[in-house]
Amino acid sequence: MATSRWTRALGAGGWLLAIVALLGAPPAGAAVPARSKVLTAAPAPACAPPCREGFTCVQGRCLSACNPPCDARERCTADGRCLAAEPAAAPAPIAPAVPAPPAPPPSEQAPASAPSWELGVAAGVLLPGEISTDSATLETSAGLLLRASADFHLGPRFSLGPYALYASTTVGASDGHVIALGAALKGIFALGQSASLRPGVALAYQLSRVQSGSDSAAGLGVAALLELAVPFSRGANGFLHLSFLSQPAGGISGVTDVTWAPIIYLALGVELVR
Repeated sequence: MATSRWTRALGAGGWLLAIVALLGAPPAGAAVPARSKVLTAAPAPACAPPCREGFTCVQGRCLSACNPPCDARERCTADGRCLAAEPAAAPAPIAPAVPAPPAPPPSEQAPASAPSWELGVAAGVLLPGEISTDSATLETSAGLLLRASADFHLGPRFSLGPYALYASTTVGASDGHVIALGAALKGIFALGQSASLRPGVALAYQLSRVQSGSDSAAGLGVAALLELAVPFSRGANGFLHLSFLSQPAGGISGVTDVTWAPIIYLALGVELVR
């Protein structure tokens, strides 16, 4: 009797467990939920650029590897020790400035423009003078004078070049003229920053005629000259020319000697400078 009771109890319990199992089972075709993923910690941010010696990277920041931090006069090493800092190098001594040599005085300087040549023309007045022949001394009156020249620089202090000159005058009651073709050697001396003084000497072959229809007298012309040049624009000078005409030797061959003492003339001119 007792056995049958336990049997019936077990049978009822089995049916109850089966019903619970059926109710808890997932329906057919239902997806089985996946297992939850394991959460992992995010990597710590790196330091960019990398930390220098004595510092370590913590959460993307460079912190001193020494704890507590080193004194201001110490430095932290890679193994976390504080050592005395190396003394800073002393700055290199500054050499004293060497003063520039003084500029030479203007009298020792070359002309400011330092040209290669000058090409000039001038017009002026031939002052009264005297012409001598074998038989007489004739007086000359004032007259017009024209002069053209080209001077080529041999260096900063000298120039040499040809020139041509024409002068008209009156000898007694007759008209006369002088033509000279020669060369002039000049010195060049600066006056200030622009003007220049040019003394020189000239030698020329001269032809002179006293009366119309008479033969021309040929002779050697010797003269000294002085010029003062002042620039008035780029590449152009105005100049004052002072000199004289003389003929120590010459005449009409087989007729008479013709000479004259210095006859002074003064001219103003312009010249191109290159």
